[in-house]
Amino acid sequence: MPQLTNLNTFPYFDDFDESNNFYKVLFKPGQPVQARELTTLQSIVQNQVEQFGNHIFKEGSVVIPGSLVVSANQTSLELQRTFNGLDITQYLSSLVGKNIVGSDSGVKAKIEGYQDTHVIVSLLEGGTDNEQQEFEVDEDIFIQEAIPLTDAAITSFSAGASVATVKQFDAGCVAKLTEGVFFLRGYFVKVAEQFLIISTTEPEPSFTLGFEIEEDFVSSYDDESLYDNSQGFVNFAAPGADRLKITAKMVAIIDGDEIPQNFIELAKVENGAIKSSKVVNPEYNILADEMARRTYDESGDYYVKPFSLEVKNSLQDFKGSDGIYAENETTQSGETPRDDLAVYQLSSGKAYVQGYEVNIPSGASIDILKPRTTKEFKSQAVEYATGSTLRLNNVYGAPKIGLSTTYTLSLRSERVGSAATIAAGKEIGLARVYDYALETGSYDTSNPLTNSWDLTLFDVVPFTDLTLNQNLTSQQIPTFIEGKSSGAIGYLRYEATNTGIITAYNVTGNFIKGEELIFNGEDSDRIVLTSTNYGISNVKSVHGEIGITTFSGDVKQTSVLELGECTFSGGGTTLEQADRDFTKNFVVGDLISFRKSGDTLSTLNRVTAVTADNLTVEATQAVTGVHNGALHGDGDVNVTKVTTQLGDKGSDKLYTPLPKQNVANVTLTNSSITIRKTFNEPIVADDTSRF
Repeated sequence: MPQLTNLNTFPYFDDFDESNNFYKVLFKPGQPVQARELTTLQSIVQNQVEQFGNHIFKEGSVVIPGSLVVSANQTSLELQRTFNGLDITQYLSSLVGKNIVGSDSGVKAKIEGYQDTHVIVSLLEGGTDNEQQEFEVDEDIFIQEAIPLTDAAITSFSAGASVATVKQFDAGCVAKLTEGVFFLRGYFVKVAEQFLIISTTEPEPSFTLGFEIEEDFVSSYDDESLYDNSQGFVNFAAPGADRLKITAKMVAIIDGDEIPQNFIELAKVENGAIKSSKVVNPEYNILADEMARRTYDESGDYYVKPFSLEVKNSLQDFKGSDGIYAENETTQSGETPRDDLAVYQLSSGKAYVQGYEVNIPSGASIDILKPRTTKEFKSQAVEYATGSTLRLNNVYGAPKIGLSTTYTLSLRSERVGSAATIAAGKEIGLARVYDYALETGSYDTSNPLTNSWDLTLFDVVPFTDLTLNQNLTSQQIPTFIEGKSSGAIGYLRYEATNTGIITAYNVTGNFIKGEELIFNGEDSDRIVLTSTNYGISNVKSVHGEIGITTFSGDVKQTSVLELGECTFSGGGTTLEQADRDFTKNFVVGDLISFRKSGDTLSTLNRVTAVTADNLTVEATQAVTGVHNGALHGDGDVNVTKVTTQLGDKGSDKLYTPLPKQNVANVTLTNSSITIRKTFNEPIVADDTSRF
């Protein structure tokens, strides 16, 4: 915007009018030069500069950048107004930039600025032993160097003299702008370094920083340098022309303050931190539009630093709302937190949208009204799925399902062997069965072993094996076990008689190597040498029995690590690979998979020993149509580590999320739940029509 001062008045009479399209003042010989023509000449040139400036820069843009720093939690000292009979406000200006020391605390600081009887200081050194970090109330402060005074009743302070007494200390906030050039009122105005005290008592205020623009006439009476000096000295009898002076003073507009008419915004500050600033980079005008158009044409929209967005409740009611603001707080937008208000929490980031830079350096929180319009759906079916789901093949028999049974499954460390009725490996956990169903497609009657089943579990209890420094003579179940150092607890799974390895279940925490175990509250002198925690990844098969009925099945494996080409030796019992430390990725009981040349099925082998240089493996039971199990023999082949992972059905929680995320309410009146249950019924002459 152009200057606001009207120069078409006495005594200047600058009648420049842009609409006249006058671009030069043409002086002629023999005709006197008018004062207004000289002024108009400047106005014509200034109009050209302003038009060019408006094309390049926006009003208030920085041209030659300085720097803007807002310092929150700045130490503020309130001083007693009188000291030794003097009003300290007479000489505080002379103390700015000087170092002071507390006479009792020993704290050393530099005075950055003052406001009335408050001074803002930067701490330089702590007090006694560098531990004291604050000035003390009622202590005197003294200076370390002599300071001359001009407007006080005394002429100077000598080095080491006391200058004031601390009344109280607080924390405030200040802003500092270094020298720079800004585009203001159509002029390129040089702005000197400025220091502004925002508050002496509020450490993290929110406010808007900007310039208050002042346009003033300066005459020879105001500035003696405007008198004629053509003879090498000031001629007070020959006053010079007046000057138009433009000054930019940094001011802070705090919420509720009236914004001056001649105010130009520089930065927005929230809770003591700069949220947006025009001082960092120039704000280009029409030039920026052209650059944005070209950028968007060749690059489109893109981000440099990605944003993340979360939607949160505004009100934190401490009843599960997980809101952001307490009831007595206000939001960043000045709203009162309430139930019908939500908040978009946007992280810091940087992007280019339509070619324009969008930079959010410290994130933002935006209030939004929650939608309150609902649509009713009646007689809706909701699939209830819960529990950890394993996928099985090589299945024998069927488990007993349902929530009301005491039937449990044994989780096994090895795959099913040659006899499906014999539990494989060792028991590493227990679980109950919630559901059991064919995974997909139809049942394959030609080779039932290839059918894939979903086994949904709940009450999963993994075991922990503890190796001790000496055998236990006798411990009965369920002995309570506690780690003396770790605080881990559990219960003895099997009776321990003259054994150095025990198994614990319902374990909370982690037992650690070298700690003593406490049994039923009594010290045992038994020290943990190793602790092995079993989990889902260790489960290779399941086994369950009801009377004479057996259920078993292998857990389908998932590839988790591609090793690439490896070398088998020793008839296929030893696996090696150059530059690989096998101890980082394998433990005893893991499975590896490979496919021999010419085979259509992959082969599974079990790891029996692990060193840094190699693995020792053994064959597993082959399952027709599923996998082979024999050793590879000597030679090279691509090897993959496989393990057990949960399927994508169900969850480990006791509830199922509704199919739609935003649900106002649910009415379960006249609703029903359908569950599956096992029934024992005789089948006569293969007749299944009544089921």
